[in-house]
Amino acid sequence: MLLAHAITLGQARSHLAALADRAVTIEASSGYERVLLRLDALHGEDIPAIHPVPSGDRDELFDLARDAIEDLTGHGLDPLTVELVLDLLSTARDLDEPDEP
Repeated sequence: MLLAHAITLGQARSHLAALADRAVTIEASSGYERVLLRLDALHGEDIPAIHPVPSGDRDELFDLARDAIEDLTGHGLDPLTVELVLDLLSTARDLDEPDEP
């Protein structure tokens, strides 16, 4: 794995972990963790560490995670696989919206 790929994957992983920590529901947190596990499975043993991210709102973290995952196509991941991961991310996001009365 080249350095640029490792940096992009590390950013995606870090933002997903932050989303899981800040999720409103346990289902959403589990959803973000499933996305993280899927990315890890796609990369085998070549996975960079998760680093703390500056405090940001969930919308910003979601956008950063989505952008980093999309950028993985430029590092050799199959575009269809990336779309499937993005669908998992979108599903987790839907679970993370607070219930409105």
